[in-house]
Amino acid sequence: MLPKTSSSNNVLCLSSGKHVFTAIENVHRENLLQLCSTHSILWVDLRFPGTPLLAYAHEREYDQYLSTTTVNYPGQNCK
Repeated sequence: MLPKTSSSNNVLCLSSGKHVFTAIENVHRENLLQLCSTHSILWVDLRFPGTPLLAYAHEREYDQYLSTTTVNYPGQNCK
């Protein structure tokens, strides 16, 4: 988990002014931040926020309701 500070940093910016972020999911244990926008789904490592680990252009038109949900299955060790 990252320490709290009084300053802010840009994690990522959308390239086009017409796209907006629709959902943010923070998986604390894995240092992962999942971002959904009207253009793509992004997975970002909070320790290296400038570049996504994975980005997927979903091609769902201008879907403002898109979100992600992380599911951890019992018995799986996610370290």
